[in-house]
Amino acid sequence: MHSKRTKVIFVRPKKFYRPKELEGILPMSQKALLQNAFLCGALYRVRGRKLINLETIRIFLEKVGNLSEEIGGKYCQVKDASVYLGVNEEQAMQIASDAGALFKVRNMLLIDKEKLVSFMGNFRFEVKFFDIDDIEEQAKIERRLKNYVL
Repeated sequence: MHSKRTKVIFVRPKKFYRPKELEGILPMSQKALLQNAFLCGALYRVRGRKLINLETIRIFLEKVGNLSEEIGGKYCQVKDASVYLGVNEEQAMQIASDAGALFKVRNMLLIDKEKLVSFMGNFRFEVKFFDIDDIEEQAKIERRLKNYVL
């Protein structure tokens, strides 16, 4: 009599998926999935195939959200913020950092537009325009009046 040998097979979930396979798992288009995977560093190329690390992209999506859709709307790059503020890029980064709107995704610095605009709104001040001719005329009148005052 032969005793049956049983093979123990450890099954673990896949770590890397093709973009088409992840479309069913994550609720976004293939293009948005590839963009987010690139932003968080979860995109790999192996023998011409694109593979995405599921754990890395899930952590990224939990923390940041679907950033590929928001780059055009909610976030801007430092050079765009510097043009908006009328300062150089270093100063724009400092202002955004003070506002709590600056963050780094891989090698890209992004600025949250809403936070930056609300921070800059705190520094609004009223500008009054003066007419130099009127001021000089008023000064002449006051000097003449001083001569007539006893």
